[in-house]
Amino acid sequence: MPVSVLYVDDELPHLMLAQEYLGASGKVTLTCVSSGKEAIDALRTGKFDVIVSDYLMQDMDGIQLLKYVRANYESTPFILFTGKGKEDIVISALNSGADYYIRKGSDPVVQFSELEQRILQAYEGHHVKEELAAREQLYHSVLTVQTELFVDILPDLTIIRANDSYGALYAMPATDLIGKKFFHDISDEDRAGLVETVRSLTPENPSTDLETVVTYPDGKKSEIFWHIEGVFSSDGMVVSAK
Repeated sequence: MPVSVLYVDDELPHLMLAQEYLGASGKVTLTCVSSGKEAIDALRTGKFDVIVSDYLMQDMDGIQLLKYVRANYESTPFILFTGKGKEDIVISALNSGADYYIRKGSDPVVQFSELEQRILQAYEGHHVKEELAAREQLYHSVLTVQTELFVDILPDLTIIRANDSYGALYAMPATDLIGKKFFHDISDEDRAGLVETVRSLTPENPSTDLETVVTYPDGKKSEIFWHIEGVFSSDGMVVSAK
C-alpha cells in the first residue's frame, strides 16, 4: 500500500510540485495543506503515515507543528523540508524529534527524489519499531503469566530478563536479579561449565538440556531440568540464551 503523507507548505508552487513529483510515483499518497492550522485539523480527522512540513509559514512554523505532533501523535515520522538551512534551525528540528531535515534545492527532480526516499525510510523505520514494541509487549505478557522458570542470559551468564517464577526461586522480584549471574550461588567450577555449555551452542546445534541442583531460601534442595536455546548473530555467534 502507498505511504500516506500529510504535506504542509504555505507556498502554492511547492504544493503543486509535490503533487506532480511525489504523487505520480505511486509509492505515496498526498494530502496537501497550506498552514499549520490546516495540518492540525487534518490530523484530527485523518490518519497519516508520515508528515512533511515546511519551516517558515505564517500561522506557525514547522518546528512548532513538530512539537504539537510529538505531544499529541508521539512517534509519527516527521520530516522538515525547507529552504532555510541555518544551523540553529537544524539543531532545533532534530532536538524536537524530527526524523529528517532536508533542504529544498533548485532541481525538483533531485529534491523530491531524495524526499521520497526519506519518506519511505521513515515509514519503514517506524513500522519496524512498532512491530518490535508489539513483540516485546507480547513477550512480556507471556513471561508474567507462565509458571515455568524462564531466564534470558548473556554468554557470560549475566541475566538480562527473567520471569516471576525464576525470581521466586530466590525469594525476590525477578527485576532484582537482572545484572546478576545465572545461578550466582553455585561454585566457580560449575559456573565455568555452564559458560562453556552456552558458548558451545551453534546455529546447527542451537539448544541443549541440563540438570542442576538448586537450594531454596528455606534450605531445601531440588533438581531442576533446564532447556537452553541460543540466540545468534548474523555471523553465527551466540549473543544470548534463554
